[in-house]
Amino acid sequence: MDRLERIHRIEIISDEQAAILRRIPGARRVAMMDALCDFGRELMFARLRATHPTWTDEQRATEVARRVARASE
Repeated sequence: MDRLERIHRIEIISDEQAAILRRIPGARRVAMMDALCDFGRELMFARLRATHPTWTDEQRATEVARRVARASE
């Protein structure tokens, strides 16, 4: 399986997992999603720090924002 296949693969959750998620209040689900998005941005920033050590944090933050904005394309 190549990288793009892994990125676009949809994982189906079990009925038990779905039942557990349904019991989580909506506000808590939103908070969990927000934390997940923050974590994703932190991972991108760390990767940019490793691959572009001469960039400033501002340049890295700009690149993270660009990538997040283009994610829906």
